[in-house]
Amino acid sequence: MNRRILFAAAALAGLTLGAGAAHALTPRVISVPTAQAPRAAQRPEGTKVSCNRPGGAQAQACPVIQLGDYTVWAFSYRNNSYGFELAAYRGDQLVGHRGVGGSRYLEGAQVNRGAQTVDFIGQGGRKATVSFADLERLIGSRQPPAATPRPAAQSGPGRHCAREGGRCRFSGRGVVHYGARGRFAKRTVQDGVDCNNATFGDPIVGVVKDCYVTVTEPAPPTHAATRRARVSLKSHHGKWVVAEADGNANANRGRVGEWEVFTLITHPDGQVSLLGHHGKYLVAEPDGRVNANRPALGPWEKWTLIKHGDGTVSFRSHHGKYLVAEGDGRLNANRPHMKEWERFRLVRR
Repeated sequence: MNRRILFAAAALAGLTLGAGAAHALTPRVISVPTAQAPRAAQRPEGTKVSCNRPGGAQAQACPVIQLGDYTVWAFSYRNNSYGFELAAYRGDQLVGHRGVGGSRYLEGAQVNRGAQTVDFIGQGGRKATVSFADLERLIGSRQPPAATPRPAAQSGPGRHCAREGGRCRFSGRGVVHYGARGRFAKRTVQDGVDCNNATFGDPIVGVVKDCYVTVTEPAPPTHAATRRARVSLKSHHGKWVVAEADGNANANRGRVGEWEVFTLITHPDGQVSLLGHHGKYLVAEPDGRVNANRPALGPWEKWTLIKHGDGTVSFRSHHGKYLVAEGDGRLNANRPHMKEWERFRLVRR
């Protein structure tokens, strides 16, 4: 039997945790005003309260799981990554937290007696699912509150580069390990990565984690005038430019996540390049297509940045054509002139 809350009402579902549970608790979904949400100092680092109505409008209340004296909140990440950080509280005391993937921007919650699971429902109806056993472990983890000073980072594989919730910064290509106490998840990334459960998963639940990097391919030496900045590009149609995992590039995203953030590289000659989240450069093909699949810089991966008086910018390719966000979300570089669709709002991150 399913019970679901989508801010219309607080659906209460009496569900008992499985046999052998350390706490005889009855989970239910309640609605709590956002004004009563845990403050920033009480939340895990890098998280925010983001509760919406279906369709994206901001809601005045959040669906929260109540387990006896405990409540479990599903927080979003400040960098808009996919996933939720589940945080368990006893009163205003944070007792444990862990990350789950699959969705973002909370719109509702649902409990399922038969499957013994809880679904946290977000953008587009996508679900992040945890089991009752996961919730039991979460409230039993007893992690200190986020406001408690953390001990010094322990040693790990590589150079320590960030605490959980921060950003591991380096230039070039490297292997980043995320975890603690000898339990780590790892990823190979380009020019840094966000250090959180949404990016790596949670290799050790309820424990404060750190990131460690081993640079395998240092960035090539560059002229002192070369500059880098993290940016996002918003089109005339109100959509964000994205570097897809398969090497395509589009301008069809309604929100900014990791894939919608680029490294803007300004070269000594004033030209710029855009490096995507997956470590590939934005390229203007001779036929007017735009991709984000080049592992190295060449003339086609460099653009002339043109600044307009209204704060927007345009990009002219090596082939003399302008970058354009089409009305259907495609991204091309085939326009001979600059008009509204060839202008973008450049937002620094």
